[in-house]
Amino acid sequence: MFQIILILTGAWLIVLNYLISKSEPKVIYKVSSKFFKKIEVKQISKQTVGLFIDNQLQGINTDSEYITSTYWHKIAQRAQERLQKKDTTILLLGLGAGTVPQLIHNSNKQVNFCIIEIDTAVLEISQRYFNLNQIKANSTIVIGDIQKIINGSALPNESYDIIIVDIFAGDKTLINPITANKKTFEFLKKYSNQDTFLIINRPIHTPKARNLTRDSLAELSYLLQPISSDDVIDKQGFKNRIITAKFKSSH
Repeated sequence: MFQIILILTGAWLIVLNYLISKSEPKVIYKVSSKFFKKIEVKQISKQTVGLFIDNQLQGINTDSEYITSTYWHKIAQRAQERLQKKDTTILLLGLGAGTVPQLIHNSNKQVNFCIIEIDTAVLEISQRYFNLNQIKANSTIVIGDIQKIINGSALPNESYDIIIVDIFAGDKTLINPITANKKTFEFLKKYSNQDTFLIINRPIHTPKARNLTRDSLAELSYLLQPISSDDVIDKQGFKNRIITAKFKSSH
């Protein structure tokens, strides 16, 4: 239903690589949490602030001079093009800086979000430094481990029009087992409707990561019908694969 294609321009890659690699960004705020060793807010440029979790950029401010060239902007743009109704509901696993939901909200303030985030520190930073409170009236934020939610909690809505799985791990593969877990996607299917569009963000920056992504998709083939697969190189040189899919019918 909602096909999202991520395009990272050469200009964004060159400029951001220069800003982050050649000149050390100023650390505005730094904290550790139960889940992450290092959470930092950095001033990347005069108009751009970034959220770094264990050294990986997880979002920037939506009024950044680079925002239109980022994959967060493309996610939001493609979603906006596919919105079939004003009160579309979006389930987002993983908050980051809240870049994607804010971009969508900026163009359609009637979209409703349910966001699952494991770390209160990430939520507080998103609110304090990245203006997340602007979507407060349209959002339900669930603080918790998705695995525990799967085993015993109910989500606020009966179904969602878009489900985005954007959760990373802290190891070298960056792949969180949740994104390859059959039980996770069987749970998510319960909250889908016949038009629900699914987006899965997976790192493929190493051969091991690429193999894990390929194998997990094969294991989920009984449940998911792929629509497209788009490879993206982010500003730090990491490669991501954005898989778009729909849930297969049960009959």
